[in-house]
Amino acid sequence: MADDSVKGGVGVIPASSQTGYPERDKITGRTIGDQIIAQLDYTHPLGDSAKLEMGLRSYTYVRDQQYYFTKLDNDTQQYSLLRNYSQDARITETVNAVYLLYSRQFRRNISIQAGLRLEQSSMHGVSRLDTTTFGYNYPSANGQNLFQSFFPSLSIAKKLNETDEIGVSLSRKVGRPSFRHLFVGIQANDRQNITIGNPQVRPEFINTAEVNYNKSWGNTSWLATAYYIYEDHTINPLTQPLATDSSVLVTTFVNVKADIRYGFDNTLKFNLGPNLSAMANLNVFNVILQSTTLHNQLVSYNAKLNLTYRFPSNISAQLSGTNDGKAPQLQGYRQAVRGADFAVRKGFWQNRASLTFTVNDMFNSRRFISIYDQPGAYQVSMNRREVRFYKLSLQLPLGKDITKRNQRKMDRPDVEFSN
Repeated sequence: MADDSVKGGVGVIPASSQTGYPERDKITGRTIGDQIIAQLDYTHPLGDSAKLEMGLRSYTYVRDQQYYFTKLDNDTQQYSLLRNYSQDARITETVNAVYLLYSRQFRRNISIQAGLRLEQSSMHGVSRLDTTTFGYNYPSANGQNLFQSFFPSLSIAKKLNETDEIGVSLSRKVGRPSFRHLFVGIQANDRQNITIGNPQVRPEFINTAEVNYNKSWGNTSWLATAYYIYEDHTINPLTQPLATDSSVLVTTFVNVKADIRYGFDNTLKFNLGPNLSAMANLNVFNVILQSTTLHNQLVSYNAKLNLTYRFPSNISAQLSGTNDGKAPQLQGYRQAVRGADFAVRKGFWQNRASLTFTVNDMFNSRRFISIYDQPGAYQVSMNRREVRFYKLSLQLPLGKDITKRNQRKMDRPDVEFSN
């Protein structure tokens, strides 16, 4: 009888698992919280062609953020909590803002809108697992960086004729660090790639300049925008091998020098028939990422096509496809992401109610593949925000139709309360 362990004179060593492997982990978590929003707005007309608006807004979000990383013991078949890889924090986040907005219509179809917003924000949290505290105040309690808490905006528009309009806008906005950016505990989906927050991270500032041109003819419209965006103190992930184990990559967050992007964005809406309409968008841009030691640059694009067909009896179908090109990261890049969605909608009661069937990511292709490429390490990682799913939703109106009451909406400067 032949010996199965020897084939062709070469010994075959039976496969065996490394001690402690295979490893099976289970991650669970939840977020429970309360939000309070208070708002006061006032509008003062200044003649027939101008008005002044002002207001106060306050937002508070208190929540419990839980994330438990447990490992299966192969002998006992019981899961045990790995405290160093878990989170259980109580977080309080507040944003307070006061704004002033001036609007005026001049002769020759010229309009102007100028605004100024002053904002104060903070986030504070404590971990129930190890009593670690984290957070920030902006501006600081002693008034430092007070000047950076002012956010101006200006837009000027000129209507050339009944079908053409041109505009210029300048604005400054803020991007606040999130819980994930600040929390000093380990955050991980696996123990070879871990993320640790940085409590020293501070808000980033987005300065935007745009020139746009809007033209319409018949049922077709075209919006073209040339833009330049300079993000100062941009919050970016920074990844390095663990000093004691180069097989483990540790990611934290830092305020880098700048994130610069400029490009040309085009949106075209048109009809392909009496019941078929389309919307096509193409955004081509250049991205420059800079830190004190790293530099990355790449020309990329985003494209989208949306087709809508209207059937009789208030039935419509929509098919949309997206293609986001290769995108640079501070230490590598993200590969292109493609996907398609489909939906069918039936409207009832003068279209106030509806039944909708949706297929999200029809080909299950939206995979976010990141390449980390540095002299000391190279890694390919993939994550999915959501896989293909089917959804049936029913929307019913409650109360009276308030559409007419909401037709007149006032424009106000950006006050974004979410991260």
